[in-house]
Amino acid sequence: MDDVVIPERTYHRSISQLKKVSKCGEQFKLEKFSDPRPPKSPAAWLALGIALHETFTEWEHLDRRSSKQDLIEEFAMMYDITISELLEEQPDLSLWSKPPNTKSVENSISNYRTRGIEKDVPWYFDRCIAAGWEVAELNGVKLLEVEFSIELGDITAYGFVDRVQWWRADRRYTIEDTKTGSPDSDDFDPRQLKLYQIAMMKMFGIDISHGRYWYTKIDRGSKWFDLSQIDELTVIDQYATLDRMIGERLFLPNPGKHCGLCPVKNICSIGAVT
Repeated sequence: MDDVVIPERTYHRSISQLKKVSKCGEQFKLEKFSDPRPPKSPAAWLALGIALHETFTEWEHLDRRSSKQDLIEEFAMMYDITISELLEEQPDLSLWSKPPNTKSVENSISNYRTRGIEKDVPWYFDRCIAAGWEVAELNGVKLLEVEFSIELGDITAYGFVDRVQWWRADRRYTIEDTKTGSPDSDDFDPRQLKLYQIAMMKMFGIDISHGRYWYTKIDRGSKWFDLSQIDELTVIDQYATLDRMIGERLFLPNPGKHCGLCPVKNICSIGAVT
């Protein structure tokens, strides 16, 4: 009998999975492994994030030729399209998430649209124009929303890098990830920035020393994080642990203030009482 060759298993894990499991394993379990799956619970802030990312990514690809007003109009169109798509996925507004102290989902949808038009888009436009960086470019390709799939030990990690920045005066590269939430809700996580640094080195050989988040809601960046503080072996260990936790369903709840916006709080015995 011929020998049977069993292909080596390949694991695909993402920074999103790592952050969700770290934040609350119970939420991750309920969303991914409940049978039946819980109903979709979209939110207007998701539409805001999608529309902002797509609007500014396209603007950078077009060498920033659009005016601020053009960008505002582009954002509004993208936001409305995204909301329509989310409504198709979940037409029952009672299942949508909304911020505390907001009367209705309809108000939430309107408020986030207004925020993007009046604050996020014009603020970020002005910041980019005045900044000392430009989007890094290699072989005629701008490093925006760069998809990657890299090997970390036995695990394949994948994701998207928002942008690699090139600081012409200092002749250095940095990584920046855009966040539309508040700094206290989008917790600073250096593991994400480190993974992106590793991916860019493996794919392009770019030496990146620092990374940060940019919070469009407050028009301010986080502190710069020295990426040398975390080595690649630490990241490999984190993803190996993540893979074991998911594979063996090793999840623990982490109740706290984030439970209020949890999309599966109604089926979580712990989150429902916080």
